[in-house]
Amino acid sequence: WNATLVAADAGQLTLALDLASRTLALLSESSPDEKLAGMRITKAWLLLRCDPPQLDEANALLARAHEVMAEASNAPDLASCETEMARSALMQGDYAVAGHYAEQAAARLVDPASDGPPELQQAALIGGLAAILSGDVDEGYAQAKLAAERLESLGSRLDAAQAYRDLSDAMFEQDRTEEAVTALRKAADCAGVRPSSVRAATIVAHV
Repeated sequence: WNATLVAADAGQLTLALDLASRTLALLSESSPDEKLAGMRITKAWLLLRCDPPQLDEANALLARAHEVMAEASNAPDLASCETEMARSALMQGDYAVAGHYAEQAAARLVDPASDGPPELQQAALIGGLAAILSGDVDEGYAQAKLAAERLESLGSRLDAAQAYRDLSDAMFEQDRTEEAVTALRKAADCAGVRPSSVRAATIVAHV
């Protein structure tokens, strides 16, 4: 399981999926249902990041994991499962379903004393994207942008970069070019691709 996560963090998706499959096979022999459900969520997370996403397999894994986590009343893992269910629904164009699962996941993670963990921001991001793509552009944009900003402030820079990129794509879909370009620039900044020569030349040219 740890090797799966290390490979995923390194961007080695094929290796991570292979390790996840092996881990699931080992866990299914003797591990408690909750541990097995947790690994199913991890593998589904990976499948949704394939190109193209492996939706059918991910959905099957998430459905089985959700059933176990709901019975165990494990709020954090249940929220993680619902966040990925929301992500899958978003990819399939089921924006109402995506918003529903994202809202449920966020409610399980809300901490009145803080902005919440990165997992909460991921759920809020997906809820915002679903709102944008279903036509509630301004409210969805505000929600998704805030989630991306909070991911950035929490130090999750690569997650923030992906969040801004997703926000940019959603806004381009709604022909909101100015906000889309701004989000795309933020994505590049968070990924460490900062403007240098071109911007410097532009500034000099206007001095």
